[in-house]
Amino acid sequence: MSKVPPENLPPAGTVDEQASVHRLGIRDLRRTALIKNRGGGEQRTEARFELSVERTASPPEDTWAGLLAILDGYGQEISVRDFHDMLFKINGRLGAETSQVVMRFPFSTNVSERVSNTQSRLDYDVSFIGNFDSQGLAVSIRLAVPFHPAGSLSNSTEAGSRLTLTVRIRGLLWIEELIEIVERAAPGVDQRRDSDDDVDERTHGEQLTLTQLLDRIAGGLRDEHRVAAYRVEIDYPGSGRTHGRYAVIEHDN
Repeated sequence: MSKVPPENLPPAGTVDEQASVHRLGIRDLRRTALIKNRGGGEQRTEARFELSVERTASPPEDTWAGLLAILDGYGQEISVRDFHDMLFKINGRLGAETSQVVMRFPFSTNVSERVSNTQSRLDYDVSFIGNFDSQGLAVSIRLAVPFHPAGSLSNSTEAGSRLTLTVRIRGLLWIEELIEIVERAAPGVDQRRDSDDDVDERTHGEQLTLTQLLDRIAGGLRDEHRVAAYRVEIDYPGSGRTHGRYAVIEHDN
């Protein structure tokens, strides 16, 4: 093998390190998020942010510093309107072809039990995912909640199952409206376990397989004109097995 003479080697540090880098970003930055409810109220919660760019001409260190400066410019409390504004600022200031902002936060809401008609508090893991490129702005909502194998949503992680929706939206779609689509598809929204006396009565005749439940949720999303694309996934580790199971339905208009 022939050797390259030392005088023909590029000086250390001059190699274009960005040639193979597809994305640069910062993540796990915590800020207070101000989330509006459909009823006019607000929730203040801690959110984790991830900001990234693709194919920018700026050096990596300048890109990382620029992303952090943009986020810090909004202070310690960030609203959904700020979330949208960040995407435009990132592309404009850093000269990127594509920018992405992910804002992840817990969201709590009251749900009604179908048998007792009482209110329970249910916690969701929500992400706003924004992408801005030459085609314009696209925003998706990801909604995740622990899922009971019998078909109901639950704050308990005993079963280890999880239901996740990722929905690309057109126009305004409230988080509560997505939750309602899931609630209508599930046999019952209840935080109690199968040992409760009324569970058999509540779900009798309405037990669903995981794929049937996915079909119900997907049908609700298809009927919503503000949903441009969706992915619904149920991850079901199960007990007494050496493997986990999952099922996915996705559609893109």
